[in-house]
Amino acid sequence: MGLFKGMKDMKDMVAAAPDMLDQAAQMQAQAAQMQAANAGAMGAVAGMQQGAAAVDPALLEPIDGISLERYAQLSKSIGTRQLTTEAQTIEFLESQGHTHEQWTAAWEGWNARMKQDMALSGYFSQLFNSTAPL
Repeated sequence: MGLFKGMKDMKDMVAAAPDMLDQAAQMQAQAAQMQAANAGAMGAVAGMQQGAAAVDPALLEPIDGISLERYAQLSKSIGTRQLTTEAQTIEFLESQGHTHEQWTAAWEGWNARMKQDMALSGYFSQLFNSTAPL
């Protein structure tokens, strides 16, 4: 009797093997996805840190009180809110504590700096893509 029971157990195990292999493959795929997601998040943080480090610190000095980080946040907010008129933009900027003159100086200054320095332009792009609109 032990021989037949052993054969039956072996048959059951062989029958269950494909399902077990499928489950193992699914778990492996999920683990790989989680690892890739974590690596992507860590890479983004490292990329931003490297991006800032690659830029000449003199180029990161605020323009008329508006830092590059703030410029990215305001720019994204203006686009997200679809502020298409000068009046709408001025009203928004004033609600955020900035004058039209400050914004104009920052807009002209940051764009001029970014045209001259690719590292600064890349860093701005990272900031713009990672910031939440106001």
